[in-house]
Amino acid sequence: MEKYYLRWRGEVTGPFDLEEVTSQLQEGKISKHHQVSGDRKAWEPISESDDFRDACRPAPAEPAQGPALKVSEPEAGASPEGAGALRVVYREATARPSSPTIWYAAREAGVEGPFNEHDLREQRARRQLDEKTLLCRENEQAWIPAGELFPELFAKPTPGSPVTPTGASEMISHAGFLSRFAAALIDGVILTCVDFLLLLIVNAIDPHPIDYRHGFTLKKENWLLLGALYNVWNFILTWLYFTLSESSASQATLGKKALGLVVTDEAGQRISFGRANGRYFGKIISGLLLCIGYLMAAFTDRKQALHDIMAGTLVLKKVKFLAPLRS
Repeated sequence: MEKYYLRWRGEVTGPFDLEEVTSQLQEGKISKHHQVSGDRKAWEPISESDDFRDACRPAPAEPAQGPALKVSEPEAGASPEGAGALRVVYREATARPSSPTIWYAAREAGVEGPFNEHDLREQRARRQLDEKTLLCRENEQAWIPAGELFPELFAKPTPGSPVTPTGASEMISHAGFLSRFAAALIDGVILTCVDFLLLLIVNAIDPHPIDYRHGFTLKKENWLLLGALYNVWNFILTWLYFTLSESSASQATLGKKALGLVVTDEAGQRISFGRANGRYFGKIISGLLLCIGYLMAAFTDRKQALHDIMAGTLVLKKVKFLAPLRS
């Protein structure tokens, strides 16, 4: 039995037999725009293949009558001719689900596509689609600006309204090394300010740390204790700042929150306090390895540093964008 391979946007699946490919076409899992090949060398659109051309043709329309009949007796006072006659009333036809709309876009490099509505939404989120981009529906000839077809995608907030248009969605992506580094700098400045306040408090406890009577020596009996207490408090403060912030509802420290970053598990969910602890103490290992553990965030597929891999966490960037396309 001959086997077939399917290709869509560079991804090859298969092998499938004739019945499996036909079934996928009929169920809408693949479209006539997929390419098919028997040897993975010569490819052709599935709609041009002799084996599947008939399967790509649309099914004949069904009669537009309801699934059942409603029968009623004649009304009182009806004419004698209508006596004994029954009136037949059809229910309204149930609307059949339509297949997803396929779009093509006219760009400087030529016509690109096919795209579905999800593709267009992602392009708009990445600023690859603007109001003047011409779009054409499959099997039609009219090219219409995207701003006229989907005005809600390009809606601008009115004074006093939220910055994000009504019904806006969020696009989630992995936070890059530079944005994570910038967030770390902000957190560092915040913690440094708190450290400075701690030093003022410690100095206020013993305002005269120098013994002027004995050769300007430090009062070690006081400052060793105060220094130890300061280091312990500084560690506790930093530990709680990161673990409580990243396991909270905001899922971010103040620095990350300022840049729209959140810390999640590998499923994109809020992390627990225990996982936040694992991530925090994993940073110690990332730092001991000459900070190579931190630099891994610039090269790994999901922008994970070593402590993220150890704790099973991700740092994601949330980008507000545009209302979803109308149905």
